[in-house]
Amino acid sequence: MSPQLTLSAHSIALVGAGSMAGAFGTGLAERGITVDAVLSLHLSSARRLARRIHSPAAITDPALLPATVSLLLLAIPDNALTAAAAAIAERAPLLFRRLTALHTSGALDAGALDPLRNLGTSTGAIHPLQSFPRTFTPEQNAARLTGIPFAIDGSRKAQGLAREIAFLFNGVFFHIPAEKRALYHAAAVFSSNYLVASIAAAAEILKTSFRVSPRILEPIARASIDAALTASPESALTGPIERGDVRTVERHIAALAKYHPRLLPLYSSLGIEAVRMGTHKGTLDPAKADELRSLLTRASKRSKR
Repeated sequence: MSPQLTLSAHSIALVGAGSMAGAFGTGLAERGITVDAVLSLHLSSARRLARRIHSPAAITDPALLPATVSLLLLAIPDNALTAAAAAIAERAPLLFRRLTALHTSGALDAGALDPLRNLGTSTGAIHPLQSFPRTFTPEQNAARLTGIPFAIDGSRKAQGLAREIAFLFNGVFFHIPAEKRALYHAAAVFSSNYLVASIAAAAEILKTSFRVSPRILEPIARASIDAALTASPESALTGPIERGDVRTVERHIAALAKYHPRLLPLYSSLGIEAVRMGTHKGTLDPAKADELRSLLTRASKRSKR
């Protein structure tokens, strides 16, 4: 059976109306899957998303969820998940033993939905390994769901539906055990949020010191990411640390200390990791590695005074 047919057999309710919920709701609607209700804390947000995806119900009270709902998709912030699950468990007129509930958190496991599981609901998690900027439209974010990996967890039934959702978006899935969800999410943060933070640091220098658009970073940033992902991060590593150029790193530290001291801790931390990579790669002389590590450690401590 196709994912469309499998999911169309369910009455689906979407919990949330933010960028993640908008991506999933729009993506489902674009593939002919009806979302029967949008539940959100704010009625205006629920109505806006419901209109966009042609959902017949926009609500703020779990008691108003259609009794026929058999699949709950909770796309809300991590710190709201368990409270939302508890409110639904307490107030919603659902057949909980026939219900499957999936949340979209990367850091939390299916245990975040224990108030529902305790009533017999099959619970799980489906986290799209992707970013969904708030500045993007739901349609733009929905497009970002296509062909990506999804990290799943939960009961056998819940994982089965999570796989169908991944297949619906032409994606792939992989299982992350409950005890390692936070570790997996930390890896995702390194590859997305902290990558953005690194680019933001470079952009700050260019804009404030040279009045140059950060867009000039695009070729080098894209080339570096492409090389790191298609080959390996170590093989993609180039630059002064990889070749043991202590003098250039000293100049960087002096310039940052003078013009952008706030960025010194970030530069030093990333530099120390680059030293480790260069040493493991075998291109960085051990003596130079020690010198660079000491230099970067001192710079980091100096910036904290």
